[in-house]
Amino acid sequence: AHVSASVWALVVARFASSRLPGKALIDIAGGPALGHLFDRLKQASCIDKIVFCTTTEDEDDPLAALAAAHDIDCYRGPVEDVLGRMLGAIEGQPADIVLRVTGDDILVDPEYVDSAVAHHLATNAEYTDLKALPSGTEVEVFDADLLRTIWTAARDRDGTEYLTTYVVEHRDQFRIASAAVEPRHAHDWRLTLDTPEDLTVESGLLEAMKSKGKALDYRLDDIVAYFEQHRDALKANAEVRQRQTPIEVDVGLNWADVR
Repeated sequence: AHVSASVWALVVARFASSRLPGKALIDIAGGPALGHLFDRLKQASCIDKIVFCTTTEDEDDPLAALAAAHDIDCYRGPVEDVLGRMLGAIEGQPADIVLRVTGDDILVDPEYVDSAVAHHLATNAEYTDLKALPSGTEVEVFDADLLRTIWTAARDRDGTEYLTTYVVEHRDQFRIASAAVEPRHAHDWRLTLDTPEDLTVESGLLEAMKSKGKALDYRLDDIVAYFEQHRDALKANAEVRQRQTPIEVDVGLNWADVR
């Protein structure tokens, strides 16, 4: 059934950010961070459509304008219910497979996007990750139906920003896969953009790529080579911790609601 599966990439971001306000529009190597992400995703051959999912808040108007400037459709929905926003973007649309791309992960690798989707289809998975890659370079692949199931069953929809946790906590209920990652690309590096320290790390990398004539078409080989040559570069954000799912978020699912 999945031979002609329609693959939609949903980029989720908003202006408000506690640790690095307005990070989506921060200039990084000569362009806004979010624009860089859009340009990276456009290089993946498996994606049929990219939709930018942001909120209805006025402060997100400039982000919506940036998406429009990149010829990317925009869907605006609730602030807290991130999954509700994603589902709104594909409601009534022919999206079978959804790539969840967070606005912090601007270094997403197009070749790995393609291989993750291929793996997802080949294994008939409902959820596929690329967790072995450095954070900031990966995407998550969901069957659209799985997203609907989680939203329907979620006891607390305001926690759906932490969508992966819902899947992992119920891994025995879903068909979960991990796409293969080349050993040389598997690093526990923090390359996501969420703090001023992260910005230092990524700016250095992207300026270097730009000076090599690879401003947008670098791949994981290039990223790994850069950090192997500049080992100290990763020290800038080494102390930064990934935000955990807050204890007060209930990732419980009411299966009775799914019938």
